[in-house]
Amino acid sequence: MAHDPNATPTAVLRRYQIEIWNHGEVEKLGEIVANPYRRHYPGKIEILTNGELAERVRFFRRGLHDVVFHSIIEVAEGPYVTTVWETLGTTKKGQRLCTSGIEIFKVEQGLITDVWNGHPQDGQFAWNLKWDRPVRDEDFLDVKERVRDWGRQTTAD
Repeated sequence: MAHDPNATPTAVLRRYQIEIWNHGEVEKLGEIVANPYRRHYPGKIEILTNGELAERVRFFRRGLHDVVFHSIIEVAEGPYVTTVWETLGTTKKGQRLCTSGIEIFKVEQGLITDVWNGHPQDGQFAWNLKWDRPVRDEDFLDVKERVRDWGRQTTAD
């Protein structure tokens, strides 16, 4: 799929998650992300080129061989889409990991131009887990089912 300047912010975000982060298709960054784009953190802005973002994606994917990145909640308004997300994967040593976060993306003319976020944290959001225990294998499998359902919904939209 080529760059679509009329794509909705949600459609662009989903391409970013699926094609770039899940499939590692960094050659498609120019179709999805402005070059450069801005990452806004508390107290600073980081400006990344597509080349720098490609290296960031490659580095992340080297650490988790079966990475699955997905949205739990997406809310769009105008050029902005906010996502509550989880990333799951297994390290080379077989440890299963889950990281969660909330980000706001700005999309202009079909390209992500800005991302606002706090720092992601390890673990799933609390509606999936009891507060008194770490992620267990059955939790991970439950999330995999949610990701499959999200993928089906994404292709149906």
